[in-house]
Amino acid sequence: MPEPALSLKEPVEDDEAISRFLTDEDSFYRKTERVHHSAFKLPRGHNAISVYRTKDMVDRAIWDMARRFVTELRPDRKEVLARAELKAGDYKGLHLKFSWDGKPHPRHVNIEGWPSSVEDMLAVRKELANKARLISKSAN
Repeated sequence: MPEPALSLKEPVEDDEAISRFLTDEDSFYRKTERVHHSAFKLPRGHNAISVYRTKDMVDRAIWDMARRFVTELRPDRKEVLARAELKAGDYKGLHLKFSWDGKPHPRHVNIEGWPSSVEDMLAVRKELANKARLISKSAN
């Protein structure tokens, strides 16, 4: 069954599922099923992290999107191992903002508005990690 259409003109609702795809073993603890704050580290030279709106998607479709639009588009083709799933309100509650760019997929958005101080940014990343639900690919 095809995934339901998501109107990108609709604002991101607080209860909407947002997935951060994880390609590094260091960004989560498989044994305790916890996300490490490094999962939310800004890539060098960037002021945003990449996430996907996964509202109304079945698990299989989410992993397929991860494979096609993350793993296969990475120069190193590093496999998505897990995802950190939060509600949009978890990001908004920390004064972060969603910026849609639709690339490489219409469900792709960037999380922007990070604090400028290292200490404040680390606090935000730790808060997100504590709220995130780890979903390992091997569990599917």
